[in-house]
Amino acid sequence: MATPRITIDSFSKGVVDDITRNTGMASIFACDIFTKPGRIRASERLIEDNDDNITTDDVILASISPYRYAGGPVTAELFGMGSGRLYYRLDATSAWTHLHTLGVASNDDIIAFGSSLYYSANEELGQLQGDPTVAGNYTDAYKFLFAASGAGVMEVFASSLYIAKERYIAKLEADEVNFTRDALLLPVGTRISCMTTWNDRLVIGTSNTLNEKPGTVYIWDGVSEFPEQAIDLPVSGIQAVFNFNNRLYVVIQGKFYRYTGSEFEIEFVLPGLGDDSTFDVIQIGRNSLTLYKERMLIAAASVGPVQVGANFKGGVYAYGRRNINDNYALTLEHEFSTGITVKSLNVGAMYTGYDPVFSSDIFVVAYKDHDINEAHVDILNTADVYPNSAYFVTPAYEIASDFGRLIKGVKLFFNDNIFDPDIARHKVVVKYRVGENIDYDDDSVNWTTLGAIDYDNKDAILYGVYERPNRIQFRFEITDNSATAGKYVEIVKIEIF
Repeated sequence: MATPRITIDSFSKGVVDDITRNTGMASIFACDIFTKPGRIRASERLIEDNDDNITTDDVILASISPYRYAGGPVTAELFGMGSGRLYYRLDATSAWTHLHTLGVASNDDIIAFGSSLYYSANEELGQLQGDPTVAGNYTDAYKFLFAASGAGVMEVFASSLYIAKERYIAKLEADEVNFTRDALLLPVGTRISCMTTWNDRLVIGTSNTLNEKPGTVYIWDGVSEFPEQAIDLPVSGIQAVFNFNNRLYVVIQGKFYRYTGSEFEIEFVLPGLGDDSTFDVIQIGRNSLTLYKERMLIAAASVGPVQVGANFKGGVYAYGRRNINDNYALTLEHEFSTGITVKSLNVGAMYTGYDPVFSSDIFVVAYKDHDINEAHVDILNTADVYPNSAYFVTPAYEIASDFGRLIKGVKLFFNDNIFDPDIARHKVVVKYRVGENIDYDDDSVNWTTLGAIDYDNKDAILYGVYERPNRIQFRFEITDNSATAGKYVEIVKIEIF
């Protein structure tokens, strides 16, 4: 038996920042490394939800929230708001339906609190109480907020609802009646962009409209006259603040800063951003992050100029770890239903939860694909595993000069118990590139196809390289559109000979 030159027997490191190093993967697209430790497979697919009304209206849902009212259905009703329009979906089989249009400009944030669904309506806090199909249940001017511009951001904290507008924060008590319009006032020039709850505190992300300094994160107990802490960020443009495993993150242009207790330091960067001199505008909304199966999901897209960031892929990224002994890892876990999209997306809100009626997870994400000029809401299809495209790319391996550097072929090891013998559906296409053909910034070019591994030849070495490169890199494309639940391609080890 031949001795492998390179062995890959774990995928838990995900995508690494420095793709010139022989650790982790250079790219992972629409693949799952978290469900089973040490293995990789195609992710569950995002499919288009029943969203014809949203597509027709050309609305990107900026906020999504569940809401159940007294006497209403027990199914998981989801509500979404975008462009001043409120939509809802009764359950996983029903269509997104337009319910209500605000008579004023909207900030498109909604949240369930107490017995009501609240929405930001320019200078007012709006309220839906009861059946959403009854027009009289909407009060667009339930509470006056502030005569100010900027996002209307809302967060439930310590049994109260906090509503931010420009540099002001109002507070609605648990009885949904008592209201404090000036619960907190931040410095002049501050504009609140996002909020979250962390460590029994309200965390407030801001930008500075005077352009005199970068953004600031405020940490507040929700009752004092002033915040407890004000932490300046090294750059401006805070897009989101997020609590993940009690670790506080700030998101700025695809870079994720983690709070150390005294300052924010970069923990990871979404792949394909390029250097700061050619920086793309990476869109991540304040409602574009969520928790799902013990990992942080991030819906991200590139909306910058054509000449930069050409290799940044929009989609749903995942960041997490399988157990406490593993390092945190990053992948691009889900592609949108419209397929691989580079530089032509706007992302909206993403929501995950659990529907006790159907005993199933809820996973929806809103976006607009500008290639086809359509707004959509995608839903995760947990019944099958077949994304449009699923692949991963190894690092560029340096080949030692002993034995003449001859590379002959590749052998994959699978979890045989779940490999479907249907050759037409289940296979892995293997590609490689060598030497100067390796493009560290583009994982789509200069590949030579070695061949396909399917059920018939899964136990054999796929020969055909026969080159003597100083560097070699492999791409593995998983074709896994099985209609049989529980049957899919799961790779556990790779040997390169």
